[in-house]
Amino acid sequence: MKNLFFLILAILIVAFCPGCITLVQPGGTPANAPTAIIDSISPAAPTSGQQITFEGHGIDPDGTVVAYRWRSSIDGDLSTMAKFNTTLTPGHHQLYFRVQDNNGNWSPEVSSSLTVSGGVTPPPGGLPMINSFNANPGSISFGGSSTLVWDVSGASSVSIDQGIGNVSTSGTRLVSPSTTTSYTLTATS
Repeated sequence: MKNLFFLILAILIVAFCPGCITLVQPGGTPANAPTAIIDSISPAAPTSGQQITFEGHGIDPDGTVVAYRWRSSIDGDLSTMAKFNTTLTPGHHQLYFRVQDNNGNWSPEVSSSLTVSGGVTPPPGGLPMINSFNANPGSISFGGSSTLVWDVSGASSVSIDQGIGNVSTSGTRLVSPSTTTSYTLTATS
C-alpha cells in the first residue's frame, strides 16, 4: 500500500508540475541539457577583413535545439544562428558556442581559438601564429576525455594553461576535466 501511495504521488507530481524537478550534474549543468558542437570555423588562419564561416549544431536528448549563441573574447556577441559569416577584429580570439533546448536549458559553452592576422605591425622576426587549437570532441560527458590538438608556427615557446605547461609547437594532449573547462594556448617569440 505504501509503494502504491508513492507511485501515485510521483505520477501527480509529473502530471501537475512538469519541469518542476531538474536533475543537475556535478558542475551545475542540468542533466538533460543539450550539447553544443562546433563543426567548423574557416579559414583556419584568416586575415583582417576576410570573411570567416562559423558552423555549429546542437544535440538535445529530450527535445530539440531552438537557439544558438556565438561570442568572441575580443568582439563580444557574434551571432544567434547555427551557421553564419562575419569578419573579426585582428588578434587572438577565444570563440565560444552554446545551444538552448526547447525546455530553456542552455548547454555548457564549447570553445575554439582563432588568430586573425593584420592590423598590427609585427616586431622584428614576426609574430608567432597559432594555426589551429581545437578539442576533439569539443564536448564530453562527465568522466569522458577529449584530445587537445594544436599547431603553432614562428614561436620560441608554447604553453597551455590548466596545469599542462610548456608543450612543443605542434602536438596532442588527452585531457579529462571534471568540470566545464576552457584551455588557453599561449605562443611567444
